[in-house]
Amino acid sequence: MFANFVPVGNRDLCVCDFATLLEVCESAISHQSRTLRSLSLVSYEKRGKKGYYLLFNHQALELSLF
Repeated sequence: MFANFVPVGNRDLCVCDFATLLEVCESAISHQSRTLRSLSLVSYEKRGKKGYYLLFNHQALELSLF
């Protein structure tokens, strides 16, 4: 799902931002994000009611999707 996502600089994005960019529901993003977290490909930070993700290594993400 994240294979076609091109992050804007090095900023973290909220789950709702990913959902809007990828045109999918937030629950689907949250589910996929947990997988990426378990592979240590993204960092996660909770701010209030929203979760924010930052991609660690773009090349590793591309390889993990094959």
